[in-house]
Amino acid sequence: MPAPFKRSRWKPGFVYAVPLADRSFGIAQAIAPVETWAVDLALFSSRFAELPRELPLLDRSDVVSIQATWRPVLNGGWWAKLGAAPLVVRPEECPNQQLLAQGGRGTGCTNSSQGLVEDFLSSYHGLIPWNLYPAFDFDKRLCQGVARPNAAKILDAASLLLYQQASQREKYDV
Repeated sequence: MPAPFKRSRWKPGFVYAVPLADRSFGIAQAIAPVETWAVDLALFSSRFAELPRELPLLDRSDVVSIQATWRPVLNGGWWAKLGAAPLVVRPEECPNQQLLAQGGRGTGCTNSSQGLVEDFLSSYHGLIPWNLYPAFDFDKRLCQGVARPNAAKILDAASLLLYQQASQREKYDV
């Protein structure tokens, strides 16, 4: 399946519309490279019913998570590039960048798949269960001082299993 959006090389400051489970969009900003394979991102609380036609206003107080994803997600047109803006999160605030600054060569750095980032933002907005992936505790992916959103839906074990089966999502337990 071809990527739905125009391909472009990512750069720090580029802002992307991230597709969510209900076809709305969340917002991410590229911050810095994580070695050669990934890019640190700031994920925002913003949500748009349609693809934004203009670059949304970005504010540090709206950042809910700092995660990394694979470069091909940004370069390959899987998320719509909306434009460029000054960085809202400094690279030195990113856990991966802190590890790299200590002389690491990516050891200990973490990144998430395209789908996991999209599901995190979808869960943040209450579109899918917050506890969909027990091995990827979304509470631990929130920035320090950011509380679990009121929209988050927590399912009991039986309901979660039914949801995973109905949505054909794999159960990621470790």
